[in-house]
Amino acid sequence: MSLLLRLGRGLFRVLVIGFILVVLVTLKELPPVVASHFDGAGVPNGWSSRLGYAVLLGAVGALLPLGIIGLVHLLTR
Repeated sequence: MSLLLRLGRGLFRVLVIGFILVVLVTLKELPPVVASHFDGAGVPNGWSSRLGYAVLLGAVGALLPLGIIGLVHLLTR
């Protein structure tokens, strides 16, 4: 495995772990009900619990990039 590939994988892992840690550390700072969807004017029109919001952030911030990487890997092999 090339050095650049190993560095890229390591950096990605560090960024995902850092993202998850930031979400977990700041979770207690959120109000019990969090605005999670906004209309075109920026007015909130959807809400979720703290835990639901953290799961949504985790799915979009960590699982979506991993899924895209997996798809690219499958298509290029």
